Amino acid sequence: MESVIFIPGLGTRLFDQSVESFAYRFKKALDINDIDPDKQYETEFRKISFGKDRRQESNVAVIFTLKDGKREDVYEIYELEYGKALVDKFEKKNIIIRVLMLFAAIIFKVPGIIYQFFSSLFRKRGKKSTLSFRGILQFTYAAFVLLVISVFGLILIVSLISYLPDILTANSIPIPPQIQHFILWFRDLINAKFVILASTLIMLFLPNVKNFLSIIATEYVCTIYYLNFGERRQSIIGKLEELAENVVEHSGNSNLSIYSLSFGSIIACDALFPQDGRPSLRLASAKTLVTIGSPIDFINAYWPYYFESRTKSVAQIKCWYNIYSMSDILSSNFRYDDKELDAQYSIADSSVLPTNITYNLINSRGNYVLGLLFLGGLRANQLYWDEEVYSASCLTNLVQKMKEDGVVEN
Repeated sequence: MESVIFIPGLGTRLFDQSVESFAYRFKKALDINDIDPDKQYETEFRKISFGKDRRQESNVAVIFTLKDGKREDVYEIYELEYGKALVDKFEKKNIIIRVLMLFAAIIFKVPGIIYQFFSSLFRKRGKKSTLSFRGILQFTYAAFVLLVISVFGLILIVSLISYLPDILTANSIPIPPQIQHFILWFRDLINAKFVILASTLIMLFLPNVKNFLSIIATEYVCTIYYLNFGERRQSIIGKLEELAENVVEHSGNSNLSIYSLSFGSIIACDALFPQDGRPSLRLASAKTLVTIGSPIDFINAYWPYYFESRTKSVAQIKCWYNIYSMSDILSSNFRYDDKELDAQYSIADSSVLPTNITYNLINSRGNYVLGLLFLGGLRANQLYWDEEVYSASCLTNLVQKMKEDGVVEN
């Protein structure tokens, strides 16, 4: 039996990335690609406690086969739940602080965004910055939309000042003439018509903006703080280390694999390829790494020094499978261009090259303008499987490739 640690992405509120969702789809991918028609694949679930004082929890999925009344466990999948720890600190802040943090985070990255936009027009190949002009243009547009939202939020908050004279007058509280004059001037400048117009335009071009962008904004700010300042990084990787220790101790199985989705792949690479090159013993012994929709190329473009010094690692990864989509501007192909070919570089010079697996659900080249306006390149990060558990998924492509390589038995 193989033990797997599954690290989901951040967008769990946009589409289902739970271990249950992953296990059902992985089970189906194994089943429909098994040459033995008499073998049935099933799943069961449980929850475990681990770590100091057993305060940490993990949902666990077991994939097993049934044939001739005999059961054989083939995969035990443990979920690393970290999203709450990453975003809770931000979401618990009041709306004023959240808007200010979003505005500051975007402003902080504006120089880098502008630099990438213009340099992409004249970029020379050979750098670990392989985002296409289309991808960079779409992210620049998305960042601009978030900036507009944050500015609009600041205007709404500050516009509350315009109601101050009415409140003070109603309570018979005097107000200095100079302050009253300023407030009346501000009321004329930021009036209801402007606010309504801005709201209408935003809702017109982005119909689900409230839900989608509020989630994206939260995760954007938390990602910025994680990448720039290491916010919650030690806590998350520490939990991953404890989970890996628990898996090996209780399963007695040292055949450990790590499957990660989107931002989860950043956590996996931070743990496997740390700055000092020395991951924990259990994580270093992992043999297989799977990354799905990994934004590592994106980080190499906008945070060029984040992975730069990770030249050595004692991690024993033998197989690295990287699933990406040409429609997903956040996914990586680990190349110096945007071609659908073999990977050319890895995280650390001494580590194995990823085996690229493409999963192109749609051809977005003909919908360039619509994709740009409706943030299709960002939404494509949700297209690696659908909501229904019986739907097709990228895991079919993964299982087929793993069978070709002998990682999964035929």
